Amino acid sequence: MKIKVKHCKLADAEHKEEPRIFAHVFHHKDVICVCKAFDKLPIENKTGILWHELGHLLGNKIYLYGPDDEEIMADMRAQAMGIRIWYDKDKIQWACEDIYHVAYQYNNNKTIVLKEKRKQKYGI
Repeated sequence: MKIKVKHCKLADAEHKEEPRIFAHVFHHKDVICVCKAFDKLPIENKTGILWHELGHLLGNKIYLYGPDDEEIMADMRAQAMGIRIWYDKDKIQWACEDIYHVAYQYNNNKTIVLKEKRKQKYGI
């Protein structure tokens, strides 16, 4: 499964209406849409948000028994993949960069390709 991350005007509008929203999914197939403000976030927030959104996208691939709340289930799917999602004081997702490294590569059309690489020093 190849997931792309790209800027989206709808994500910008959602962020303007609700400042804690930086991303959404299911707007385009296999794409996590992010607002422009996403770029200014610390890497820990970016990592947490992207893994949370990936949890949404994996809803039909990782089956878990849990509450009837898709936001909680997205975090549970990320945790099933070894990523613990936390929330900071502003209720924005957060995940520790020391455990996982997320690389963002801009290509010619300004799309960000999400690549996950486990850091070897943790033996994960």
